[in-house]
Amino acid sequence: MHSYKNSTNRDTLILIGLGLGLLIAYRASAQLPLTALGLAIFTPLALWRPDLALAYVPFSVALYFMPKGLFDARFGIRDTGIYLPLHEVVLLITAAGAALDWKRALRVLRNVSSAFVPTALFALAGLWGFLIAGEKGPALRELRWLVVEPLIFYGLLLVYAARGGAGYWRQMIGFWLAGGALAGLVGILQLSGLNLAPLIGIKAGRSEEHT
Repeated sequence: MHSYKNSTNRDTLILIGLGLGLLIAYRASAQLPLTALGLAIFTPLALWRPDLALAYVPFSVALYFMPKGLFDARFGIRDTGIYLPLHEVVLLITAAGAALDWKRALRVLRNVSSAFVPTALFALAGLWGFLIAGEKGPALRELRWLVVEPLIFYGLLLVYAARGGAGYWRQMIGFWLAGGALAGLVGILQLSGLNLAPLIGIKAGRSEEHT
């Protein structure tokens, strides 16, 4: 019991550290040094515990339309900046952490072979859609957003949920709801005249002239 409590406390501290690193990377500055500092906190923790880092994917996906803006001409970044959806950064680093223990991940995935056929059909449908698309650039982007990244997340979720059980599912759902609640709160406050969106991120979307 004492060991379980210590493990729970350690996991909580790691989750806090991961969140702090993401917060610094996302909001401390639009320039590279502080962004890199935040990622320097998040990345080693995520590589060590990708099962915990994965929780920040559903949390941050609600901020999809407010990506991280990076502007720093000192490091060769173009004047218009670059924009990085936070959940993609989290997913990429988490997948790298999972890849360090790929043998165990493959063993777990073999035990859930019932999910293979529908997953493979989904992947093939997405690939076929890309192959027959008239414009490959937008099609490749959609393939990444709607097929490849969801499949990576789904695979990682299967691996870590098999080890973590019901408690892991509750944690993932809790983070997902918390991220949605945060985005919803910003929207509600905007309706009441208080715009917090600039404090969270840069909204990315089409202007009216491009619709």
